[in-house]
Amino acid sequence: MNVAKHIRRARKAKGLNQSELARLLEVSRSTVLTWEKGGPGPKLDDLPKIARALDTTVAELIGAAARAS
Repeated sequence: MNVAKHIRRARKAKGLNQSELARLLEVSRSTVLTWEKGGPGPKLDDLPKIARALDTTVAELIGAAARAS
């Protein structure tokens, strides 16, 4: 699974729509949509903020936790 799918899965698990996540991250909804569609993903520097907003970890977002198991 790629970052796009992990962000989407975590967002849905938290019960947020794309607009709500965008508001939390102070980005546009189209930015979240682009990330989730597999376009240019978030900057590495933004991953901790995204992880905090989604109550997950950077490792979960990039799929490292799944590979380690």
